[in-house]
Amino acid sequence: MQRRRLGLLGGGAAALGLDAEVRDAKGAVKTGFYTSDVLTFAAVIRNPCTEDVEFQSNVGCFVASWGLAGSKTAVVEPTVCDQAITDFTVPAEGILEETVVWGQVDADKYSMTVTYTYGSMSAFANFQVK
Repeated sequence: MQRRRLGLLGGGAAALGLDAEVRDAKGAVKTGFYTSDVLTFAAVIRNPCTEDVEFQSNVGCFVASWGLAGSKTAVVEPTVCDQAITDFTVPAEGILEETVVWGQVDADKYSMTVTYTYGSMSAFANFQVK
């Protein structure tokens, strides 16, 4: 199997899709939830290429922080991970993901933001809780 190696800020990164998802307790990606739902936030890196893509992070995870903003709240939680340079591989036509169980939130309209360690890029997902 062939692999493509990306530098930390190097070329070829445009081939990867960086996404943010909000999921319910069963893992379903949704945009509408209830206050009783336990939410999980997911950072998803998609590789549409027919070969594996590798990249390197300065730490042991590829998510730097998770953010949640609504009309009554704004929270940014940094990710706690080891301080070792780490190589990641996104499989050909596959995904690589990190998740965090955020828990229950009050009724509101929200935007969840994930900031990646790779080039400090970010992605967001909008959702509503009733």
